[in-house]
Amino acid sequence: VAVAMLIEARRLSGDRWDWRVAHFDRLSGTDDLRLGIEAGQSVDEITAGWPDQLTAFEALRSPYLIYP
Repeated sequence: VAVAMLIEARRLSGDRWDWRVAHFDRLSGTDDLRLGIEAGQSVDEITAGWPDQLTAFEALRSPYLIYP
């Protein structure tokens, strides 16, 4: 829902839309979300890679978990 709201907010604001690029990218974790929105991708296109990214993150964090 949040991604759809961002896409629509950007569409409705037209030329008035202004990213705080570094801040937004830091909050979203990467620039993928912002670049997808700027490229006109749909919610499904933007979120398609998220399950793979989650799997990679879970593997990365696994050695650091106190309780498995």
